[in-house]
Amino acid sequence: KFIMDALRQMFIFETMDDDELDTLIEAFEKRKVADGTTVIKQGDLGDFFYVLKSGGIRYVVDGNDVGKAAPGVGFGELALLYKAPRAATCISEGETELWRVDQ
Repeated sequence: KFIMDALRQMFIFETMDDDELDTLIEAFEKRKVADGTTVIKQGDLGDFFYVLKSGGIRYVVDGNDVGKAAPGVGFGELALLYKAPRAATCISEGETELWRVDQ
């Protein structure tokens, strides 16, 4: 349910119907990470899209904190569209549970 809610908030999924979203959700896998884990590194090529289930994510660009993600938020979605470098580093805050899907 939380993944579906996150997907419905993102423009890249707005044209998908429920069956297509269900198929995408089935491809997600759970990943738990410890506090301070770098989930995405700025400049790396994108591979996974993430939805935050619990904990937090801090966004860092060029060494500067630029924002945070709370549970229920998706991030890294451009990896599903483009083979482009990551725009930000994403670091876990606290014990964090993520769900992710590969390109």
